[in-house]
Amino acid sequence: MTFVGKMGKLVLLLLIVASVTVAAGAAAIESAQRKAPATAVTMAPPASRLPGGDDSLLYMADWSQASHGWPTALGWSSQGALLQNDGSDFGSSNWNGGVWNNHWIFAPYLLPKGLSDYAVEAEIQMLHRPACGSFGLVARGAYQLGVHVCDAGMEPTLSMRSRAPQILRNISFDPGDTWHAYRIEVREGHIGASIDGIQVIDRYDANYGRSGSVGLWDDHTEIAVRQFRVQAPRNL
Repeated sequence: MTFVGKMGKLVLLLLIVASVTVAAGAAAIESAQRKAPATAVTMAPPASRLPGGDDSLLYMADWSQASHGWPTALGWSSQGALLQNDGSDFGSSNWNGGVWNNHWIFAPYLLPKGLSDYAVEAEIQMLHRPACGSFGLVARGAYQLGVHVCDAGMEPTLSMRSRAPQILRNISFDPGDTWHAYRIEVREGHIGASIDGIQVIDRYDANYGRSGSVGLWDDHTEIAVRQFRVQAPRNL
């Protein structure tokens, strides 16, 4: 056999050995990958939400230091992280047609432009039972939800009223001297009310208005408010 022939056989032998080695290495890598545990993926923490853990929260009052823009007239003041009314403001001149309380106060919050469907909620305690008095919430500057107490032979009621002035609904309710969460919801012409998470009023007002402020009102009743907030619920 010539020298060239011997060299050709040697090259062929080396190529066969290299091919076998590469195939064995690939098989070993594939086997190792199958046996190796999957790597855990660490997810980024969720973005923090607004106070209260509710991403629908638009506004929450803070009276921990001062009134923070809330009016301090008509018997209102802030102390001990509460907004209080001493019941000193009352009289027939405060009412429009005996139905709508004209002396309600505005929350220092401007609703986003174009937003007309939302909920207003406040936790309120009646500190002393008046001979005749009332208190409550305002939404759209057009609806007042409130408790009306009068000992002159009348049972306490929760009343939904419009600025028309018109009484939309009255139901029996005595708040006693405990805290309650009062909530008024407005969605187009539908107006709803809840006490402590239980819906008690659902009405429709064909003459509803879309704009207006939110706030509180009081007449001749000592109360304390420990929370006030505005929400844009996903499902009213």
